[in-house]
Amino acid sequence: MTHERSNEDPDAGADDATDAAAPRPRGRPRQVPIEEQRERILAAATEVFAREGFDGTTSERIAEVSGVGRPSVYQLFGSKNDVFIAAVDRALMRMLDHSRRSLVTTSHLRGRKQATANVAAYFQLVTEEPDTFRMLLLADRSGDATTRETASAIRQRMQDALANYIRTTWEGFQDLQPRDADLGASLIVAAVESAAVLHLERPDRSTAEVVQFVADFVWAGVYDLAVGHDIPLGRQGAKAKTK
Repeated sequence: MTHERSNEDPDAGADDATDAAAPRPRGRPRQVPIEEQRERILAAATEVFAREGFDGTTSERIAEVSGVGRPSVYQLFGSKNDVFIAAVDRALMRMLDHSRRSLVTTSHLRGRKQATANVAAYFQLVTEEPDTFRMLLLADRSGDATTRETASAIRQRMQDALANYIRTTWEGFQDLQPRDADLGASLIVAAVESAAVLHLERPDRSTAEVVQFVADFVWAGVYDLAVGHDIPLGRQGAKAKTK
């Protein structure tokens, strides 16, 4: 008896199984959105600039820390100076956003309590994001003349915004002449910033303790200017004199 060969390929099923088991070619890696790349680069730049200084920072180092790659740094920002300016601007926005959120929750406070709450809000970001704060401090002394001028103007926007808030909401300022109110608010911003710098460099007391001291210090000046009371010897001196 003669058997006819089947027209079907006996190995066809095995081939199909092999094809099904074979790994599929991998597609293109996920493209990281531009905004995410920018944020990675600026976050890395903030860290590197704050810790290594402007002169000690290179675009290659920023690319390495960001994990984005040097071509992307150049494509999105350009030179190191451009990255620096963008990082200063990012620091400004983070400081202002934090301040606005915090100030909304303290708008019902008045007098010394308001001053204490506002100083505490400022110190919160300084201690939680010290690199962001240090980035602003580098603004007016880093890079070439054009970079310094641009970055310094960004920092000035923050100082002006904080001074304007103090001038328009703190009790006592409404009783001052406009130019005195401007100067007083600017002095308070400078004093709080200087205290924050010192606290980061010499953390020999708790943040809460520093905040209370600074708030008491600046509020005493506001109260004295607004009310006109002089305490020549201060509390300790007055007590000592009565003995």
